[in-house]
Amino acid sequence: MYCRLRLKSDDWSVRSGRRAVMGDGPGHTEATPSLSDDENHVHPFVSTLPLPYRAEWLHDLPRILFSLLTNNYYCSLVAVAVLLFLLQRWRNRNLPPGPWGIPFYGNLNYLLHLPHLQLSHLREVYGDVYSFKAGCRRIVVLCSFEAIMEGLVYKKDALSCRPELDSYNSLYQGGRQCGLCTSDVTEQYLLRKHFANSAIDAYCSAAARIEDKLSSEIVDIINYFSELQRPFDPAPVLEMACLNVSLSLTFSQRFDPAGRVAKEMWRTFEHRSSVYSFNAVDFLPLLNVFTTDDHPEYIRARSGDQVELHRRFLNFHKDTYDPSRPRDFTDQLLFFLESGEERGLFQPEDIDNILLDMVGNGFQAVAVTLAWLLGYMALNQDIQSEVHEEIDEVVGRDRLPCLDDQPYLPLTAAVIYEVQRLSSIKPFLIPHAARATTFIQGFEVPAGSIVLFNVWSLHHDARYWTNPGKFDPKRFLTEDNVLDIPDHFLPYGAGSRQCPGESLADVELFLFFANVMHQLRVTPAHPAFRLDSSTYDHVLRPKPFEICVKERD
Repeated sequence: MYCRLRLKSDDWSVRSGRRAVMGDGPGHTEATPSLSDDENHVHPFVSTLPLPYRAEWLHDLPRILFSLLTNNYYCSLVAVAVLLFLLQRWRNRNLPPGPWGIPFYGNLNYLLHLPHLQLSHLREVYGDVYSFKAGCRRIVVLCSFEAIMEGLVYKKDALSCRPELDSYNSLYQGGRQCGLCTSDVTEQYLLRKHFANSAIDAYCSAAARIEDKLSSEIVDIINYFSELQRPFDPAPVLEMACLNVSLSLTFSQRFDPAGRVAKEMWRTFEHRSSVYSFNAVDFLPLLNVFTTDDHPEYIRARSGDQVELHRRFLNFHKDTYDPSRPRDFTDQLLFFLESGEERGLFQPEDIDNILLDMVGNGFQAVAVTLAWLLGYMALNQDIQSEVHEEIDEVVGRDRLPCLDDQPYLPLTAAVIYEVQRLSSIKPFLIPHAARATTFIQGFEVPAGSIVLFNVWSLHHDARYWTNPGKFDPKRFLTEDNVLDIPDHFLPYGAGSRQCPGESLADVELFLFFANVMHQLRVTPAHPAFRLDSSTYDHVLRPKPFEICVKERD
């Protein structure tokens, strides 16, 4: 702002600098102000200022200096910020490409709403390996078969950890390291996985025994469906049935699906399952300061109640244990402990957590896949008719399908695989974390990064599947009607952290689906029937839909 000039009126008559002004005619002159000779002898710096500043430059000098210093301060800040930005860009020059994010928030929104669709869209923009920040965490997403296999198999040692998330710690009383799915690769983890694989393999090898466990639930489901004379949503019924199967396999126990105990157990495992989805507080820890979310404590309390119930079953098994006649997974666990294979590394809480995982980690995936299967059969009546014909030709109408029939029912198996591909209910498997800095497809994956294996994108990639959006079970069959499962079909993952329940899940899916198809025909309840993915909460469920069933002749 210009300062005022304190000049007298006669100062306008000056010794130099006149031009015409007085009057309107020629010859008239106008006086222009000029400073006296003394006033013209000023500091060179002040002489560069506009004329009004020179009048009282000594008075304004502090303000001028402050303005210059302030401008230099902001310039310094900008220079430092630019330098830090360039340094960060240089340090991250080998990171996978990805979208820019909001400071401190990053691109967390990609993980909170239909992440399988959003992250698959980003592959089209940034390629098969890309990264972004979600809050304070770096996320690296692998989409192609080559990148996924490199991370799961060839670089498994560097990417074998699980991310350190507060939600995972709420699943077990001793924290995430006590779980089978959430632990890093430690000696205790390897023992737990060895037991789980041994117990499942031993049990699944006895086909008659596992069929006996499943048969009662399958018959109940078929009877329940056939008695309904109205449209219904099959998902809730399937989930309760699969929970009973899981309890029967683990403890030789089952409960009335409509009873209070069964419903409370189902709610407990539903809450535990929600932890595996992406939770904002895991990526923005400051949110804990502003929220009063007691969900982790609630999960711990419900899990503790479930553990108490399991301990009652375990004590009963200890009192009635016969090593020569194992009844279920609990007897297999007692045999494992008695043999000394655990080498004294199992604590009482380890046994509790193993049983918790054995019951809760498998039944939801099987139930959700069965719901997708029934939905796709309702939409594709021609394929359903072919399945009916195949089962009738191999099994006949006088008995129910069994595991011995599985090798002779390739189309039935192909339908299951095609539904697993299209639904991809675990679109990212379970997130991994980088134990050490490594490189995938030439891109750097820094230590501590969360790594997502986008199998949903892989299963819908036109480079690997012809017309990937089409329901076509025969893509899994050769011209000779022989099953042909491609390497890039990964519903259970691969490598050292592949799902240990794969063989058991395959048995349950086949027996449930083959028996329902043998007895029933599924039709859509409404003309506008369609299948869409619902929200992601560890598994991709279909949006609620209704079907009608009728008994086959």
